Amino acid sequence: MRENYTCEPDVFEGLVLGIGGVLFTVIWLLLCFTIDVPRIITMTIAAVIILIAVMLSIEIQETNFDANDTQVTFSRLRKNTVIRYADITNIKLERRNNEYGSRSGMVRDYIETLTITTKEKTHVFSAKMVIDYDKVDANPADLTVQFENSKFSRLKNCIEERIYINI
Repeated sequence: MRENYTCEPDVFEGLVLGIGGVLFTVIWLLLCFTIDVPRIITMTIAAVIILIAVMLSIEIQETNFDANDTQVTFSRLRKNTVIRYADITNIKLERRNNEYGSRSGMVRDYIETLTITTKEKTHVFSAKMVIDYDKVDANPADLTVQFENSKFSRLKNCIEERIYINI
């Protein structure tokens, strides 16, 4: 079972990016006041290219999981977390509703958090759920069906089946 998902960034990532952006701007401004005009133009072009690359890398985060017969592998930005089924002691799936105001009105997101506890460590993975609100408006019970068929819910069921097989 292999699925891609939209990772829910944590507060620490946003804080690091914000501080990094401010620090980058301050250093760039200090250098601009000490260098001649042609180098300022070159530095400006380089700064814009770097900022665009950073923004794209944030938006296009390759996040996926791959569950086979013996282990599940979570991949994010070339970092792989491999969890063997034999090491899992507990698995928990939680959902929460995020509501926040934007310029276009209220935005509602459902966030799934899969917590896998192993013998050594606790792994936490969060993802935004894709909800078809048109179906939910037509039939409110369809929200439960969408929860049961979500990517992390299917992964949890797959892992639980494999854990009982491996015992």
